[in-house]
Amino acid sequence: MNAAAQSAPDPSKPKIALCLSGGGLRATFFHAGVIQLLRDAKLLEKITHIFSVSGGSILAAHVVLNWEKYTGTIEEYAAAESEMFKLGLRDIRGRVIRRWILSWLLMPAQLVSRFRRTNLLEREYAQFFKGTTLQELTSSSGQSRPELHLLATSFTTGQLYSFSRDGLSTGDSGSGRIFRTGIIPLARAVAASSAFPPLFPPLVLTREMLGADVEDLPYDPEYLSDGGVYDNLGFEKFLHLQEDGTLSVEFLFISDAGARFDWDTKRRFWWIVSRTVRATDILMKRVADATLSTATKATTGLVTLHFPISDVVPKSILSTALPEDIQKRFSKIRTDLDRFSKAEMTLLTRHGYEVAYNRIHGDGQLKRHLESTSLSPRDSWTGTRVLSTAQLLDKARRRSIGLVGLRDWVTYALIGCVVFAAGLVYVPFGLQRATIEDQQAQLNTKAAEVANLSRPTPANIPIVTVVISPSDSNAGEQTVSNVSYNQIYVAFSNPTAGVVKLYWVDFNGVESFFDSLQPGEVKRFRTFVGHLWIAKAETGAVLMKYVAKAT
Repeated sequence: MNAAAQSAPDPSKPKIALCLSGGGLRATFFHAGVIQLLRDAKLLEKITHIFSVSGGSILAAHVVLNWEKYTGTIEEYAAAESEMFKLGLRDIRGRVIRRWILSWLLMPAQLVSRFRRTNLLEREYAQFFKGTTLQELTSSSGQSRPELHLLATSFTTGQLYSFSRDGLSTGDSGSGRIFRTGIIPLARAVAASSAFPPLFPPLVLTREMLGADVEDLPYDPEYLSDGGVYDNLGFEKFLHLQEDGTLSVEFLFISDAGARFDWDTKRRFWWIVSRTVRATDILMKRVADATLSTATKATTGLVTLHFPISDVVPKSILSTALPEDIQKRFSKIRTDLDRFSKAEMTLLTRHGYEVAYNRIHGDGQLKRHLESTSLSPRDSWTGTRVLSTAQLLDKARRRSIGLVGLRDWVTYALIGCVVFAAGLVYVPFGLQRATIEDQQAQLNTKAAEVANLSRPTPANIPIVTVVISPSDSNAGEQTVSNVSYNQIYVAFSNPTAGVVKLYWVDFNGVESFFDSLQPGEVKRFRTFVGHLWIAKAETGAVLMKYVAKAT
């Protein structure tokens, strides 16, 4: 996307403004590739202004804060890049969600507000940025750093807000004001810029936090959310400053890793989260389209280059470019803050590098800067490697739930809470069940004593002989054994041609198997008057129900 310049800029001493779009960590590492190309092309040190949104703000803050490393030796640059890769492996979103859930389980109600998801997001960034503030975006060594604008959207006023080393700029051009303070934590500014609405509530910004007066912050509190809600490319702030005459550059680079919008004909969007995400995607697509259209018309007088993640770099331009089947998949990778694998981050960075190379190669004034780049050796992309990499990137499209992180102690705390809660439910029922089983065992023991076959028949206990036959059934409607202390012996005789199984029915109507009678066999059992016995064939058919009776 080039605009014809009214007055040709000097390509030997260009002044460049860079816009880094939103798009979660996908954007962070795509932009990292763009930064790497600009460094190799000796264009990075020419950047005077950076405007960033969401995932772009994570990288932009790190680049400006560590400007001397990014523009320094190869070893210094590699160390800075390594820090970014470690952040990508951290699983920011998962850590936030797990801590938020744990706070609801363990914290008193009055403390839960301290563990708002956006506050937890700020804490994650605070560890990464080592507790720095906006004023530290200015170099202490005297080396000039780009002026950084971290963009957020005010849910209070619906306007574009930005954080810079000067403080907080509130409102759009011509109607806003600047609250000049450098003590705002850098992590808070990045959290406000990247608080994607479907997952993160707005960041709460109060006068007390800023030490501000009513004139500085008319609305208290302010609720700030993802800058992509207003403008996912970061171009609007650039345009405001250009119109105000406070910014003068010859080149504008727009690194665009925004979500690719595809038709979705399968889902019904019945879940509130899926509806919200889809509605947000539609709105952000509309805003991005309108912004690109505006950029094309409003940048007369400077060269504008657009680096879209959806770009496919031809082999004719860059012989080492990734295979086309791989390149087409980058724009569909999830836009999230969960854990990205090293392979995903490396591929995204390489694609960003190649897209920037392709677009700069197409500009006659800047093309000569690519002579200083050292391209990596040609890869050997066999069919098997292309297929496995394509499968990796297809898998990278899916969002994870984020409740489990084996390297995060909170995961095990949550598992402990689940086990403890299950114990609170199970133990009372388990004890009750154990009591019932113990009572049943006692009944069975008593029944075993009743049916003891080893003792001789005492002379004072009567014996009744019962032939197993339907004609001897006398139970009537009785279904349980009656409590009794009158002992009696019953001798059951099996006149049938098959095996008969005898069951004693306890006081709750539960049948307990005691013994079998072979054809023609007679066995004696001690029992009590009123106890119920059932004789069954091997098929389970009832042959007789008998209630022990005195002679």
